[in-house]
Amino acid sequence: MKAIIISTLFILGFLTQAKAQLVIKDGLYFNKAGRQVWIVETNGKKHQRALLYKVSKDSLFFVESNLKTLSPQYADLEIKSLHYSDIDTLVTQKNRPGAKGAVIGGVIGFAAGMAIRAATYDPDPITKVVVILTGGESAHYFMSGLLGASAGVAIGAGIGAIAKKKWVIGGNKENFEKALLLLDERAYWNKSSRPRPSPNL
Repeated sequence: MKAIIISTLFILGFLTQAKAQLVIKDGLYFNKAGRQVWIVETNGKKHQRALLYKVSKDSLFFVESNLKTLSPQYADLEIKSLHYSDIDTLVTQKNRPGAKGAVIGGVIGFAAGMAIRAATYDPDPITKVVVILTGGESAHYFMSGLLGASAGVAIGAGIGAIAKKKWVIGGNKENFEKALLLLDERAYWNKSSRPRPSPNL
């Protein structure tokens, strides 16, 4: 049982922490976890599901495309920009958040279901011997894991689907500057993804 939990945690860590090789362009670092962005201009014009390309001290750059995500190799993209004075509101969201949330939730739920089964299963000695000889308890562990995974998938998908962040800029410079750091973290090309120095140096 311990080996199963350790393996599950390893897989979860791989899913959530795996990082692409560092790529730099024009002094910016590529962020594979860049966000989708919905923008409403101060004149009421809407930009539906674009990709947040980068930000500067006074502007936001985005790509309107059928692409679901970007990679460092994409070239010849039409990059549009908006000055903060033209931005009323914007919303960012992770790429396919529901699917990713479902996978992570399923892994956690499966491990939790098996752990709960192990903690609560306490048969009498005779039943325990029969179960071991027949291998029957393995099926019970697996079914408990599946039940946990089902709940985890539903919860993870729900949480992922609402993983949005909204900013109200209102064409105001101060509002844009307050949002700038968090927007940079969510852009495909940013300064936030640069390697952090080791605390031991």
